[in-house]
Amino acid sequence: MIASVVDVRENKLIDLLSQGTNDFSIKMLDLGDILLHDENYYLLIERKTWGDLHSSILDSRFREQRSRLKQWKSERQKCIYLVEGMYTEEYKNEKRTLERLMIGHDIPVFFTDSLEKTAELISDWMSMETLEKLFFQRSVEEDQI
Repeated sequence: MIASVVDVRENKLIDLLSQGTNDFSIKMLDLGDILLHDENYYLLIERKTWGDLHSSILDSRFREQRSRLKQWKSERQKCIYLVEGMYTEEYKNEKRTLERLMIGHDIPVFFTDSLEKTAELISDWMSMETLEKLFFQRSVEEDQI
């Protein structure tokens, strides 16, 4: 069974997740916005809108958060960066920064079009029996048809 914790400051996400069948607790998290865990794995999700990402890059919070995420992750602790909202060309520098500074450091980046889509994705992960599937990495050869 997956235990789920949503940061207390994520009011709109909490409201959406509460409308479903999700069982989660609400706490102040020191790092990340959502924490999913089972007996073997921890998945920490840092959620940003394109506008939040832009602001955090300008005021250097982005690099500080990335450093903390990198220090936190381990073989059984994985971080995901989730960017929400419609991408437009005005955010091309932010997307480039993500590709260079997150993906290049083995922190996967997910994109959703809206808060509602984010809630659906998080709900899907909350309803999994274990997190093992999200941690398993197949080799390139296994992905070949």
